[in-house]
Amino acid sequence: MAKPSNVELVIDAGKSETAKFTWDRNRSTPGCDPVTLKPAPGTYVFTAKLGSVQSNRSVFDLE
Repeated sequence: MAKPSNVELVIDAGKSETAKFTWDRNRSTPGCDPVTLKPAPGTYVFTAKLGSVQSNRSVFDLE
């Protein structure tokens, strides 16, 4: 497995990007309360919101 790294990617309007990676389902963002439940395999929908700006829906699968 490749060593994790930060990647900055600019995606042109109207274009998309697809990625596949391994995630052990541990939540590790500083300041977040621990969560004992781990996400189960399935299809999930993600939407980000900051103030009045909201992202498009992003659908992803956990295997």
